[in-house]
Parts: sequence; C-alpha cells; structure tokens
Amino acid sequence: MRSSIILFSPLYFDGNSISYIYLNGYVIYGQFLRIFVTDGWITTVEVVGGVNGIQYSRIYLFELDDLIFTIWAGDEQHRLYFAGNHLFRWSHTLASGENIDYGNRFDLEEFNQWDRRAFQDINDLWIFE
Repeated sequence: MRSSIILFSPLYFDGNSISYIYLNGYVIYGQFLRIFVTDGWITTVEVVGGVNGIQYSRIYLFELDDLIFTIWAGDEQHRLYFAGNHLFRWSHTLASGENIDYGNRFDLEEFNQWDRRAFQDINDLWIFE
C-alpha cells in the first residue's frame, strides 16, 4: 500500500494525536495503531486490541498494494491468507485450542464474511488522498 497523506480514524487516535502524517520510511505510532513503512510502502499495520472497545488485536501485512495476510487475535484467533486481494485460506483457532482450517471454502458465508470484514476494517482505519 503506497504511503501518502493518511487521515486516521479517530477510533485509533485520541484527541491529542496527529490526524494525518506524511510517511517517509519510518514507523508511525499511535495509541492503538502502529504502521511500518519500507521504501515508501506500508508493509505492516498493527492494531492494539482490548482497549477503546477494540475486541481483537490485528496485524495486516501488505506487499506493494496487496493485502497478503492478517491475523485477528483475542479469545479466538483468525488467520486470513490473501492472494490478489482475495481471501483464499482462513484458519480459525478456537478458545479451546482446536484449529479449523477452512482453505478455499467460498461456499461458506462465514468465509466470505471474513474476506469482507478484513477489507472493511482496513478502510475504517484510514482514508487515502
């Protein structure tokens, strides 16, 4: 994801935080959000969970403009694998520790909901100009 001017959602920054930042090869820290930039590209976004009503901690990994992986961790863990910005594998670890790997289960509505949820969450984090 190419870095330029980013306006962060107020959910992730308190009133004293900077609301937009030019990103040029360094790490941006917020109260609930960390963004890592390499060669002008956003490579990793970390969202802190368990505070400010945010249920899951989340990590998003990008390769250029494509989301390639995200993990949502809370009582349960969801690992989502992407190719061409489309979910192709969902691995779910229940609170009991049991792991369920859904693979390419496009026929499951919950699989497709996780695909949409990941991108909606990303869109909720910021607005690109």
